[in-house]
Amino acid sequence: MIQTIHKSTGGNVRHVCSFGRPNAATFSWRLYEEDGDLVTSQDNVVGSMPNTTAHNSAAKRGDRVIRTADSLAGGWRNLMVQPQSLGTMESLRSFSLPFQVGDSNTDAVLYDPLPIDIASGDRIVVNEVVVNLASGTTSVLDAGIYLFEVIANDEAGDEHREVTRIAITSANLVQPADYASLTRRYPALLDQGRPEDPDFSVSLDTALTLVIESMERMGFGWYNLRSWDQLEPAIAARCAAQEFGSMCPDFVDLAEEAHNQANSFLRDTVDRFAWVDTDANGTPSGDTKSEHAKVYIDR
Repeated sequence: MIQTIHKSTGGNVRHVCSFGRPNAATFSWRLYEEDGDLVTSQDNVVGSMPNTTAHNSAAKRGDRVIRTADSLAGGWRNLMVQPQSLGTMESLRSFSLPFQVGDSNTDAVLYDPLPIDIASGDRIVVNEVVVNLASGTTSVLDAGIYLFEVIANDEAGDEHREVTRIAITSANLVQPADYASLTRRYPALLDQGRPEDPDFSVSLDTALTLVIESMERMGFGWYNLRSWDQLEPAIAARCAAQEFGSMCPDFVDLAEEAHNQANSFLRDTVDRFAWVDTDANGTPSGDTKSEHAKVYIDR
């Protein structure tokens, strides 16, 4: 999901570095408008990203908890495991995983199972940088898509420049679909959630992301949308298509039908939203209606 920051409050921007933890936890950053104009920047920021190792009670493939030698506290969301037996951090066998801190601040609770065994002493770092954009900066910006660039050296001294897109919004992003609305529309999904996602919350969030990506491809400024409830049919259909598609061949027809419904629902809705706050004044008055109607031909 693209990161969103409400323009009136500001907030944190996060970027996961593909190369690992920046050398000496030091990085520079830039915030650009989509047209390339620089908004703000800062050089040589020293972060506090943890740099530790796996505890002597090493985790095994399939586990969802890693215990580390040192604290992971700090609100971090992503870590990188660098197995010592497989080379340096540049090794393709290093891998990143989203996590949250467990009951102990030395426990990383993983959102995905470990793909390999972890040995005692394997390096574990937080490869994430976090920058706070204050409301004084965001409140004067137009709602829209911005480019957040991170510039940092890896531990071998090579420079990396990586970019994350963020959305500065005039309203909060809302998930209008849930288990009840999904299964009312698609009763074949009742009690069919996977053990790791029994209420389809992860699948629904993925569907929301896919719908937003579709609106972006249409050129629709979703970051000003207020009436998110109108997207509930399209999101539920997209989620159903993904779920049916992952089941046995008996569900192929249901997957195709839901896929077609998701496309149709979105096309029928994108020009009919009740409230898109295009002038960011916090009221429906003065807003302009989008014009993204197209002729679609199925072959």
